[in-house]
Amino acid sequence: MQPKTIDAYSRAIRRIGEHFQGHLDNLSQEQLVDYFGLTKRSQAAMALQGDFKLITTGTPIENHLGELWNLFHFINPGLLGSLKKFNERYAQAIENNKDHNTQQLLKKLLRPFILRRLKNDVLQELPAKTEITIHVELSQEERTFYEAMRRNAVQAMQTAQAEGQHAGQQHLKVLAEIMKLRRTCCHPKLVMEDSPLSSAKLQAF
Repeated sequence: MQPKTIDAYSRAIRRIGEHFQGHLDNLSQEQLVDYFGLTKRSQAAMALQGDFKLITTGTPIENHLGELWNLFHFINPGLLGSLKKFNERYAQAIENNKDHNTQQLLKKLLRPFILRRLKNDVLQELPAKTEITIHVELSQEERTFYEAMRRNAVQAMQTAQAEGQHAGQQHLKVLAEIMKLRRTCCHPKLVMEDSPLSSAKLQAF
């Protein structure tokens, strides 16, 4: 039996220069191979040299088809060609033109490499999920704080563009700012620890 290594991605980053050779590489979160090799986590994942590679995920595509190319660049390099060719042949036609034929062609190409399992297939003993939506409005103080954070985000984007940062870097910064705004809505202290503001979301419960 071959030895098994279970590692945290943070430690894998520190060990990125080491040689990992094994039978199976299984990534549990596909976002860690996202951003086209620009992040340290992505670089650590791409450096794995397993004989068999597997990604388990509930959300293979969150934003755009480029994420799909990146996943297969890890598990089956070359299947979808270069990122430029993939965008020209598939992404642009599907995302911009809603080309159904191209979508089916891509689906047929990837079908042998995807195994989909629904919750009902593997957890039949669970009861039906119940979702309750509760609408909560930000307080006036939170709205003012959010607007200030939004303006800072816009300024950061403009600065990144003016500095001529790589498109991939700008993409990362956009996502980071969006997540910061999301945390602002959850609780001001998530983005500013010493903020005196309370959270309308917590008060609602």
